[in-house]
Parts: sequence; structure tokens; C-alpha cells
Amino acid sequence: MVKENKIFIGIASYKDPLLYNTVKSCIENSKFVDDLVIGIVDQNESSNKKVLTDLVKELNPNVILRYLYVEETASLGVSWARSLLYTLFDNEEFILQIDAHTVFQKDWDETLINIYDSIVKDRFDKRVILSSYPPNFTYNVQTGEINTEGSPEGQMTITIQNRQGNELSDENPFVTMLSTFVEATHNKKGFHIAAGFFFTNGLFVDEVPYDPFLYFHGEENCLSYRSFTKGWDIYHPIKIPIYHRYRSEESGYDDEQLHWNTSNSEKRDSTINFWERSSERLKQLFYGDGMPNSIYGIGNKRSPEEFYRLSRIDYKNKKILD
Repeated sequence: MVKENKIFIGIASYKDPLLYNTVKSCIENSKFVDDLVIGIVDQNESSNKKVLTDLVKELNPNVILRYLYVEETASLGVSWARSLLYTLFDNEEFILQIDAHTVFQKDWDETLINIYDSIVKDRFDKRVILSSYPPNFTYNVQTGEINTEGSPEGQMTITIQNRQGNELSDENPFVTMLSTFVEATHNKKGFHIAAGFFFTNGLFVDEVPYDPFLYFHGEENCLSYRSFTKGWDIYHPIKIPIYHRYRSEESGYDDEQLHWNTSNSEKRDSTINFWERSSERLKQLFYGDGMPNSIYGIGNKRSPEEFYRLSRIDYKNKKILD
């Protein structure tokens, strides 16, 4: 039975120092705080369960926290962690997937639900995904200060476009994206899901389950392609009520937070080449038969040709239309 109005906030975190801040910001800025269910897969050197449990109890004891600790050397990557994350899902009406370095605007949940409802009302179908690359925030490692000043606000959306010079090939089965801020008066239909921010109906968990055999590159392409062919529509919302910390030299982002960092890789006793396994998986999905008999394959509601017409990405012929 669907737990109406409940929002499952899914966070897969890898040694992220901002996980605590993310949970705190989520709860403090929620309008419907009693409806929050926070699911966390924490891949780390030690468990943060007690400190996060104490934080949630202090801010609002009605918030449900479901926490799963994974010792860092046992982690198999972000897609695996997000697949594991949804074992914590329990039929909440909505899901919000974010990264562990996220800051929330006031009443973020009301904003997302209102936008989602307005689209569903016109479509008569709950299979709507709100997603985009959120605006940036900066974090001062020395002082702990978080700054969102200078990030776009209000009636704007992020349009995801093909990056110039980006090419599909036998060895490169995925497309990288860039974001562009545009003036907007309506929600824009898109073709790409940003894994660090999407909001949708809980039906998504069963209909488009996360593929644990992917690694990092291609995760979003795979999710977008499968969602579209299974009948889901992606929209870039007119307002994005969260901020995201992007990796850059200026941000002070620690390479220790990268699963594939050499020091992290050397700690794992694994015979799996994660990059190679993931690449072969993507080639089968995009260039091969689409894995139609797998729960991680394409759907039958829409064709790859329809995706091509919408996105300008022709996986079968390995080309991107200008």
C-alpha cells in the first residue's frame, strides 16, 4: 500500500564530509517535515549512525531515518550503492534522490510536489520525473561555511544539452552533458536525468530499478534511456529548490571522496574491473539488443528511435545529431 504524501529521500554517500549538513538542511527547510523518510547508504571508514540518529531526533523525532553502513572497502561503486539504497524504500509516495553534498531551500518539498502535481494533472499519468543539475554552492573546508550567494534563483530552469565535441564510439558508449541556465515560464520537457537530483513517484523504484553493475560514467544515460522507453517523461522544473556542490579546484573537493581514487582502490581486494564491466554493460544496452529480458534493460512503451528524435542521440548508429 502506498504511503501517501511520504517522501523517501535517498542518499548514497561515499566518505562525504557534508552528509551531516545535507540531512540537517533537508529537515530544517522542509514544510512537510513529518512526511520525510531519509534513507542513507553510508560507505565510510566508520559508521555515522549514532550522530545522524541523534541529529534527526533533535530536529524532529517524527522524521524516519533508515541507515545502512557499508565499510568503504566493501563498496562496489555509486550505482551499486544506489541499488542498495532502494532496499530501504517502503512504498513512500514520492522519492527524491540527491547527493550527500546538497543544500535545500526553504519549503523545498512543497515546491517539488506542486510542480510535479501541475504536470501530472495535464498528463493524467504519474510517470513524471523532475530532474536537472542544481545550481552550485561553495563550502569552505577550513571554516565549514556554506555559501549559495551568486547562484541563480527563482523562475529559471537548467536545460541539459549535448556537449560539443562529444562523440559515441565503440569504446565510448555514453554521452556527457552540460547545463545551461535559461529564463523560463514553464517546465521544460527533457531527455536526461541528473542522478544528483531527481524527484518522482515511488512507482519508479519497481519500474526502473537501479542497475548495480554500472560504475560511474553512463549511469545517467542508462537511467534516462531506460526511463523513457518504459514510458516515463522527464521535465526540467521551472524552479530548483536545492543546491549542489560541484567538484572543482576552487571547491576544495577532496579526491579521497572518489571511489576510483588510487588510495581507495588499493584498499579493495577485488578481482572486478569496475570500469570495464560497466562499459560492456552500456554497450549491450545502447549498441546491442537493449537487454529486453532484463529488469535493467529497455522498456517496450517507447522505442529507441523515439528517444533519438527527442534527444538527438542515436545510440544504434553511434552518432549525435547537431
